[in-house]
Amino acid sequence: EEMVPLYIDYVRQSTSSTGESSGGNFDASSPPSGISAIIMEYLPGEDMHHLRDRHCQSLSHTTNIPTRRISIQDAVYLTADVMIPLIRAMHDTGVIHRDVKPSNCVRSGTTSNEREFKMVDFGLSKSFVVPKGSSYADDTYPWDKPWQLPPSEAAKLRSSGNTDAKPPKASLRRERTEADFRGTSMYASLRVHQSKDHCRRDDVWGLLYVFCDLVSGGLPWMSHAATRDRAMCQIMKEQVHGERAAGDFTPP
Repeated sequence: EEMVPLYIDYVRQSTSSTGESSGGNFDASSPPSGISAIIMEYLPGEDMHHLRDRHCQSLSHTTNIPTRRISIQDAVYLTADVMIPLIRAMHDTGVIHRDVKPSNCVRSGTTSNEREFKMVDFGLSKSFVVPKGSSYADDTYPWDKPWQLPPSEAAKLRSSGNTDAKPPKASLRRERTEADFRGTSMYASLRVHQSKDHCRRDDVWGLLYVFCDLVSGGLPWMSHAATRDRAMCQIMKEQVHGERAAGDFTPP
C-alpha cells in the first residue's frame, strides 16, 4: 500500500493533462525504484457486447419481442469496417490477438459522433514473428514488414548500449505440433479446439463467428459456451464444419 502514492505520482509526472509526455527532467522510461507501471489509454465508451445488448433492449421495448439480433448492415459495419482493420493492424506488426470477441472491441468515446473503436485485452496475444535463425523460427517464411522486437531481445540491445540498432531480420514462428487452448469457447476456431497452434486465420475465424452471432442472435453452441463446456463446443463446431456426423456426440 505504501507504494500506491509513489505510483500515482509517477503516472502524474509521466503524462500531462493532455495525455502528452510531460517532458522536463522526468524520465518516463525509468520509473522510481521498485515500481513497474503500464500507462494505458482510457476508453470511456461501451464495448461491442454491451453496445449490442443496449441496442437490442431498445428494440425489444419498441416491438415487445426479445431479440439479440442486429441488422445485417450494422453487423457488416461492426465487423468489416471496425474489427477487420483493427485485427489487420495487429497482424501487420506480427501479433495475433487469440481472443477476438465483441467485448474486446471498445468505443473510444461516448457520443454518437465518436465512432472509433479500439481492440483491448492483449493478455493472450502472441507474436508470430521471431528473429531469423532462432530456434523458434521457420526461415522458409521470412517476414519483411516492421515488427516488435521481443522483450528479451530488446533488453539485449539496451544492455549493449546499441539503442539505435535496427531489429534483426525476422521469420514466422514455427508452428507447434500441439498447443493448449487459448481464447473463448464461443468464438474460438475449430483448429484451436483441436489443439492446433493459433495463427492469423484463427483470429479471422473468430471474427466470422462474431458476425454470425450479431446477425443471428447467437451461435449453435452458445448454451455450452455459457457453461464452459469446451468439449461440446468443439463437437458442435465439428458438426457444423462437416468433420463429424450430426448425431455423433462422442467426446473428442
